Amino acid sequence: AIAAMRIVPVYLNYSSVKKIMEEVKADSNSRGAAPNQLTIMLNKRLNINGIYDLQKSKDAFKFQKTRDGMKIVLHYEVRRPVYGNLEFVATFDHEVDIPGK
Repeated sequence: AIAAMRIVPVYLNYSSVKKIMEEVKADSNSRGAAPNQLTIMLNKRLNINGIYDLQKSKDAFKFQKTRDGMKIVLHYEVRRPVYGNLEFVATFDHEVDIPGK
């Protein structure tokens, strides 16, 4: 029960982040946007959802220029204590393609 109370919120946050990335992809303002504009769009949504750790991380979101636009690549790791000296590590990855104009 203790492990579930520690692990479930981490996965719920990841689910929210994936949804945020899909929302940015669907936003018509993201078409052809530069990485700094996409970062602002992501941070606004992360803030609204109370996901502050990824806003502070410079490494969680990477932007790759593609032939058809831009790709947002999410990669991050969460390390949390479970009980005593026992920890769990969860690694998350997700990508979305943002079309160009």
